[in-house]
Amino acid sequence: MRLSKQFQILLGAAVIALIAVGAYGFLFFKIKNENALAGTLRNSLSVAADERANLDSLKVLFATTTEERAELDTYLLKSDAVVTFIESIEQLHTVTGASLSVVAVGVEPDTIDKNKVSTSTESLRITIDATGTWNQLMHVLALIEALPYHVNLTEMGLRKLENTKKQTGYWQEEITFLVEKLL
Repeated sequence: MRLSKQFQILLGAAVIALIAVGAYGFLFFKIKNENALAGTLRNSLSVAADERANLDSLKVLFATTTEERAELDTYLLKSDAVVTFIESIEQLHTVTGASLSVVAVGVEPDTIDKNKVSTSTESLRITIDATGTWNQLMHVLALIEALPYHVNLTEMGLRKLENTKKQTGYWQEEITFLVEKLL
């Protein structure tokens, strides 16, 4: 049985159309997968470029704030300088003329906010007792407030001493303050 020429052409066209549709479908799915992969790579490159830009800006910030960071470090007491700092507090009597002694030293965790404890600093609690004239004790207080560290006065007591031959016009003060210290 011989097929007519028109039917053969129609059958050939149908086969070619099926092959074209199949090729189109194959290429469609192949291009769709390639586009998805290209989109993922584009997003990854965008994220990497953003991270690189952030890193570059941090490097610039780090380089431009060297002096400021060095100055900031002077406001916090270093761990290896605690003994020297306490000795310098005890030596304030040479400047003020008041009799001065450190009576208590303690450490307490520094809180950033009410719920978090700082992992880089703590507070050094120092209590000093001073005896002298009103001017001498005010000088001691002024020197403590002017220390080149972050100082927080927490307690201060002041009382006039009984008049005796040796201590006429003498006062006694007890000052408790916190100094920020690096861990």
